[in-house]
Amino acid sequence: MTTARFPDPYEGLSDDELDRHFSELIADNRQRQRSVSIRFPDELLEELRQIADQLGVRYQTLIKRLLEQDVARLRAHR
Repeated sequence: MTTARFPDPYEGLSDDELDRHFSELIADNRQRQRSVSIRFPDELLEELRQIADQLGVRYQTLIKRLLEQDVARLRAHR
C-alpha cells in the first residue's frame, strides 16, 4: 500500500455528498461560461489547430487560454 502525498479532500464524504458536491461544481461552471461564435481567417485557425495539437490540447482551449493571457496583460497595463 502506498501513502498519499496529499490529503484527500473528499475523505469522509458519503457517495451522496460527493455526488452533490460535484454536481454543484459542474452547475457553477456552466453558469459562468457562455458560448460565442467568432470568425477566424482560415490560415489563423489552421495554425491554432496545429499549435494545439503540438501542445496536446483542444484548439478551443488554446484560444481561450490565449485570450485569458492577453486580457490579463491588458488589465495590468491599465
